[in-house]
Amino acid sequence: MKRAAAFASLVLCLASPATATETMICVSPQEEVSVSLLMGSLDVIAVVSASVEFGGKRWATDAEGDLKIVVGQAFEDNAMMAVDLSDEGLNRKIAELRLIKTEGSDGLVIAGTVRMPGEGAWPVNCSE
Repeated sequence: MKRAAAFASLVLCLASPATATETMICVSPQEEVSVSLLMGSLDVIAVVSASVEFGGKRWATDAEGDLKIVVGQAFEDNAMMAVDLSDEGLNRKIAELRLIKTEGSDGLVIAGTVRMPGEGAWPVNCSE
């Protein structure tokens, strides 16, 4: 009985609390490119998963092979956010997302650019 109680206590201590997540979707005005980020709710930026759609292709953190991406680096503060998405080996960037955040009359406004090296750069508006 003591073992069962000790095991139960250990499991409860090791269990991590559930965290809320939020998806941000950034799309260019003509919908040529879109970036989707699933963010964890930590005090620091935590990109849980990401995807980029451009030219009929979809790169994603849950994809396989050449379409698999990883978060190369990410930074966020009250005024801006920067996220680089790279190939799985971190040999080349797939997309660079640079965003400015500001309060508008209807709440938070997030906009900026997405740059895909070798393809181009586009303005994007984001929604959470």
